[in-house]
Amino acid sequence: MPDLTLPKTSDQIPFQPSFFARPAFRSYFFVGDTLLLIVTLSILGFVLAKYWPHLPTLTIFWLSLVGCCMVLLWLLALRCYRRVHELFQSGTASSVPDSSPLGVTMSCAAGMIHWGLFFAYLMAAGILMQLANVLTAR
Repeated sequence: MPDLTLPKTSDQIPFQPSFFARPAFRSYFFVGDTLLLIVTLSILGFVLAKYWPHLPTLTIFWLSLVGCCMVLLWLLALRCYRRVHELFQSGTASSVPDSSPLGVTMSCAAGMIHWGLFFAYLMAAGILMQLANVLTAR
């Protein structure tokens, strides 16, 4: 019969439930993702400011929408992080074992918050840098 027990989070997921023990802005991962957001928004601002006269109105709209969505994604991630952090502060989730279903869920949530923000902003920055290259080659 196959083993149906949940794996320990330390075996498969790089984040532990204790990821949420510190406030968001004291977590190196969240601060790093925030800095990546700032860099990406700076690139977006540079592309919009430099190529404004050459961009069609629809492109300006879409680029602005991308910037707003990046900020909204960050705000939603911050909100989720703060909610789980409050559980840790209240003691409700501070003693969750890594192998428990809640421990695995919290580890997955930590990973998705970090990697979701990181790759979303990294891809947006890469696309914006390529857009600048395309527009200069025009």
